[in-house]
Amino acid sequence: MQTADLELQNKSYNTALYLAAAAGNIKAVKIMVEKNMALLTIAGGNRKMMPLYVATLYGNEDVVKYMYNHSNNLCDGGWMPLNRGWLLLKCVENDMFDVALKIVTTYPDLGTGSVLEVLARKPEAFREMKLNVISRTIRWGKILYSKMLSTPQ
Repeated sequence: MQTADLELQNKSYNTALYLAAAAGNIKAVKIMVEKNMALLTIAGGNRKMMPLYVATLYGNEDVVKYMYNHSNNLCDGGWMPLNRGWLLLKCVENDMFDVALKIVTTYPDLGTGSVLEVLARKPEAFREMKLNVISRTIRWGKILYSKMLSTPQ
């Protein structure tokens, strides 16, 4: 296939990359992006959604990470504050916190209020941290108790 052929769109303006991103086909995504980086900037879904956003929408984490790492920090083509904010929100909704953190680091002025609302409805997102605090407290208690037993009174 020629590089320009990869930019062909169907009636809904979806490229092959857009469809592969929606399906979560990481192998196809890698092949197409390596052949034509411009595909990352062509909006599909009736010209409303970037391929990276649709991958996030469907929870295709491997595709999202790969595409974000090749997205030039969302500076190319159709990326604007509004759809960057949508991407950030979907990353948080789908527990893709590493990508969300990269977005917030690059664009600290994005609508973090809505992100905080989503996080407030996701207490399970902080489960590991709570368990870590509890396990550290228990471990500290055990150390303290063993020192009390070994210290003459």
